[in-house]
Amino acid sequence: MISFARAALPLALAASLLAPLPALATGKTSLVLGIGMSFGHRVTPELYTGLEHSNTNADGKVSGAKALFYWDFAQSLAPSKFKVMGIIGGKTNWQPEIGAGYSFENRNGLFSAGVNSHHVAGGVDFSPTTGLAPYVQIHTGGDY
Repeated sequence: MISFARAALPLALAASLLAPLPALATGKTSLVLGIGMSFGHRVTPELYTGLEHSNTNADGKVSGAKALFYWDFAQSLAPSKFKVMGIIGGKTNWQPEIGAGYSFENRNGLFSAGVNSHHVAGGVDFSPTTGLAPYVQIHTGGDY
């Protein structure tokens, strides 16, 4: 029997990839590189890269999305996870994020929520098989 999370993952990923498409005509798209630590069922140092796209309106509110691919630094840079995050209602100096992804290590979907700021981010990933995994990151992304 297929678990609900595994069945819902492709739909959630497709929706999160398609949702920001109308906004891609405007805004800023950039490459982001980073390093982080995940504190789930084991401590995992990770390298990651991805693309982020953001729109900032006249009031300074930021919206957008990012797609990130992670490698496990301790496991000979084996792919560890992929996440698509939506930037929701933040300001130029901090942005709440929510998203979904896939853990290659656990072979299961994950959901993620966090906060991004100037060159740092933090949050928590949730996987039905491993539970909560808080994370902290340092990255090249700056202001929006």
